[in-house]
Amino acid sequence: MTTQLIPVAPAAIGSQTVQTVDGRALHTFLDVQSHFRDWINNRIEEYGFEEGKDFRSFFSESTGGRPSKEYCLALDMAKELSMVERTAKGKQARQYFIECERIALQAHGTPQPANAHLAAQLAELLQGKVLVDVDTLSQLTRIVFALEGFLPHIVPLAKDLEKQCGQPLIADLASYRPASTPPPRAGRPSSLAAQRRFDPADPWIPAVQAYVANRQEVTLTEVLLHLAIEPNQRTKNRLSKLLQGLGWRLHVTSVQGNGCRVYRND
Repeated sequence: MTTQLIPVAPAAIGSQTVQTVDGRALHTFLDVQSHFRDWINNRIEEYGFEEGKDFRSFFSESTGGRPSKEYCLALDMAKELSMVERTAKGKQARQYFIECERIALQAHGTPQPANAHLAAQLAELLQGKVLVDVDTLSQLTRIVFALEGFLPHIVPLAKDLEKQCGQPLIADLASYRPASTPPPRAGRPSSLAAQRRFDPADPWIPAVQAYVANRQEVTLTEVLLHLAIEPNQRTKNRLSKLLQGLGWRLHVTSVQGNGCRVYRND
């Protein structure tokens, strides 16, 4: 890379040091017409970015002597902000950030195990980490749902859920009620229902609908890669809500003993 379109530098966000971009520099490059403060606040609220995870804010002195609020953005956030602008500048910035990541990975290199046995152990460990994370999230979702207003029935419900382990989770639990279980209190939407809400104006919808139109089964990673969007926890969560909002249901199949989560147009 010979031209640095936007400065990228390591900085602390939360407890980690990551590659970051100055929010104002990105705003200027994208040639956004709205004021920086309005633009960044609207994007944070609209796309659910989290301080300490996706960005860090701080105050600095402006040229007029008055403190101004600045934003240090993680590269993932900078890429998504560039993409949602839907402009040539946005596309250029996103491709630039992807190239920055590629060069950084090449510079640091990937640690190589000493022999084939260690390589196999490393692969198993990484695969196990992914499965544990997903399964833990699934277990927590079940527990939260069970506890939310249904404490007297938690034991039989827990037994039922154990029997259903590995079966569709979010879509099925939303309508699941034991016969003796009272409905949620009126006026208080369940947190599960809130999690399933999606924005009908989400700019991803046209591209997602076009891709899944003639398909009966897709995975989150498959769709994201087709859309040239990096698969990570935030983008997968957003796509999951979108697919379920469009009527797709989560299923779990078995592939060589491992759980494979797919979405089907049942």
